[in-house]
Amino acid sequence: RKQVEMEKTRVAQELQTFIDTANAPIIGCDALGLVNEWNNKAHKMTGYSKEEVLGQNFVQVYITKEFRASVKRVLDDAFFGKETANFEFALFTKDNKRVEVLLNATTRRDVNGAIVGMIGVGQDITEMRRLMEQEALLFQAQAANDAKSQFLATMSHEMRTPLNVILGMNDLIIETRLNSEQRTFAEQVKTSAESLLILINDILDLTKVEAGKLELVAVDFDIRQVMEDAIDSVASKALGKGLEICSYIGP
Repeated sequence: RKQVEMEKTRVAQELQTFIDTANAPIIGCDALGLVNEWNNKAHKMTGYSKEEVLGQNFVQVYITKEFRASVKRVLDDAFFGKETANFEFALFTKDNKRVEVLLNATTRRDVNGAIVGMIGVGQDITEMRRLMEQEALLFQAQAANDAKSQFLATMSHEMRTPLNVILGMNDLIIETRLNSEQRTFAEQVKTSAESLLILINDILDLTKVEAGKLELVAVDFDIRQVMEDAIDSVASKALGKGLEICSYIGP
């Protein structure tokens, strides 16, 4: 009998050593929900030592308020012989930080098979959760950027059609008999419409930049003509305000 007792003691000590040194947080509660098991990994994860937590109400003291009811249900299920796998909840560390935990809760029984509590093996998934949230935010930002690019591309194409009609009709007007003032106005309409068409093309170029498909093209231009066109495009507004606008480029 003495040898049997010694063997039981040895096995219990080996089991306790296994629990204490396991590479995962192991938390145990008795049938009242009071902590009776707290290994080294649980200590490292929370900052609470085994001596500090033994006898404390696990749910009320260490679980965040939003998870207290669900964690209590898991414990109650274990006390009635129902095990829970991959249960996620959050608890507080000693320095009041939030730790996300994935837990497998198992019913704990004595040598006679009577339920005496719960033993839970956990995993700190705080970092994994943070990375998943960052990935989700990145996905949302990418989706928003794609939607913006699609909107710009669609808007540019939709604006091009009526603008090309304006340019075409204006060209037909220019080919008719016009006096000097009428021709000047028609030429200004053409210049402004062509500038707007260039702007629309630039918007399309923006979507190409984001897609990494922009191609640069070298084009000759007359700086004097560009200045004159720019002045002509705002001259009517200036005139309406009683202002005269002009430009000068040295030879």
